[in-house]
Amino acid sequence: MKRPLSTASTVVLVAGTLGCCSVTNADKILNASAAPPLIEAAFGELESHSTKGSYWYTAPSVTGNRVVDGQGAFPDGQYVDVEFESEIMWAVATADASGGLRFVVTCVNGNAYTIEPIVSEGGKNIDVVPISEYLPRSNLQPPLVMTDDGLLEVVTLAAATDLSPLSHPVPTAQGRYVYIANNGDLVLWDEVQKKELDRLTDVNALPDGRITEDTIAGTLLAAYGGATDKYLHCVLGDCVEATKLLLFREGQDGLTLVVDTTIELEDGAVFEGMSPLFLEDDQTIVTTVSSDDAGARLQTYDLEGNVVSTGPSNRGYWRHQLFYNCFGPFGKPFLVDVLAPHVLMDLEFFDVSGPEMEVMASVSGYTSHTMGSRNLDAGVSGDLNGDSINEAVIPTDDGKGLVGIQIQQPSSTTSETSSPSQLAAEEVWRIELPAEITSNIAAVNYGKDLAVGVGAGTTFRIWTPPSWHNYNGVTAPPALAPLTPKNPSLQSCLSTPSKTPSTTPSPQDDETSSSRPTIEISSGACRSNTLKVASWGTCLLLFSQIIVLL
Repeated sequence: MKRPLSTASTVVLVAGTLGCCSVTNADKILNASAAPPLIEAAFGELESHSTKGSYWYTAPSVTGNRVVDGQGAFPDGQYVDVEFESEIMWAVATADASGGLRFVVTCVNGNAYTIEPIVSEGGKNIDVVPISEYLPRSNLQPPLVMTDDGLLEVVTLAAATDLSPLSHPVPTAQGRYVYIANNGDLVLWDEVQKKELDRLTDVNALPDGRITEDTIAGTLLAAYGGATDKYLHCVLGDCVEATKLLLFREGQDGLTLVVDTTIELEDGAVFEGMSPLFLEDDQTIVTTVSSDDAGARLQTYDLEGNVVSTGPSNRGYWRHQLFYNCFGPFGKPFLVDVLAPHVLMDLEFFDVSGPEMEVMASVSGYTSHTMGSRNLDAGVSGDLNGDSINEAVIPTDDGKGLVGIQIQQPSSTTSETSSPSQLAAEEVWRIELPAEITSNIAAVNYGKDLAVGVGAGTTFRIWTPPSWHNYNGVTAPPALAPLTPKNPSLQSCLSTPSKTPSTTPSPQDDETSSSRPTIEISSGACRSNTLKVASWGTCLLLFSQIIVLL
């Protein structure tokens, strides 16, 4: 039985090309009540839950690696602005042959919408449809989106009443999911039968943690556990961090969860983040380890729990692990983070091939996170400017723009003993946003192209695929080519030996943060991804960090 769609609020579209004031992206606005049957079917009450759909997240991959394939046309690509009545919280980009390109956005007021840019023989249109069936546990809950043969569903597992309101489930197979429960358990759920199959107890998983999964074998899951409030850095939405990393999988019978490895940190140390990151070799996991004594460092493990590589520590500062991708014309894989995104704003490129990570290039003046926010997906890597060289894409220091940063070709005198200064991280493009960024960066591979969307206050901006830009609405629209499940450029880079300068990391300032008061930040304290509505605890923390700088 289908439920009728609710009438959309007034949605204003402003379209144009960067550097030009002419309207080129949207020829007309379709009211939600006039949505085509495909959309109505997608958001009607589904007769049964699909067991073979494709899944989409606030990050480009369930591995936790924020890397997207394809090519964009930044900074001169065409874009469309969609205005909403409430600040945009989360965004998910989807693309499939049947349903085309679609974005799902959720707002601070709890409403959700699907946005569908359409290229057809009738012109270029934008459909904006409210998702009346979407009932999140909280407005902070990141959405999980499934597409299947043109249909689109936001997966909420409504019958799983103890699913954490700060996390989303992760699919395993055949309509089964794993999720984090309110009490920190890991639960295996059958959405077809609407029942719990198994539960790992005494995990004490982070309530706002994200379960990540390898994509090569497609069987291993990872989650942070051992939640503690003894490390009071409190920059990721609360003062709770993890002391354990669990590697687990669904049992062969499909009815149980099996733990392969549990990694426990030494006393006083925590995993400061919401999710580990699987590298593309399918054998290595990236984490951020922090402690009062040593500060924050990147640290990788193998699947048996052994430390593989360790980065430099910086006392008093957090490191935001972002992505692992190939950079520079020479195609070298680097792990990228932002050191102290609230203070120092240093974007760093690490060589992680040895036991000690080496900083190969860095540049200052960029951020990737707003203090007090649970949004760790405001960064992505890919070839957004279409020059066949990947960029690190993150917000400007004030959050009101996006930049693309590339590793430039070393000079002709570069040798194996060169200093890291000969690997230059340089800004190659910059765009301004209509307001401070409030959502994650939603990016998707649309055949050979890239499509990108981001929330800036109440405005959602979409950069359409480059192949659409010259479409005149007369001939047949460009077709969606078969999607590639892996990042080809990264796979090619990993399989091709390349030489870049090798040296020891540059020394970093060893600054100690001031003593922090014991504070509590409730799960609902930060209703937005900006600092405008942060809790008193976060404000006190910000004041203490300012004192440190003075």
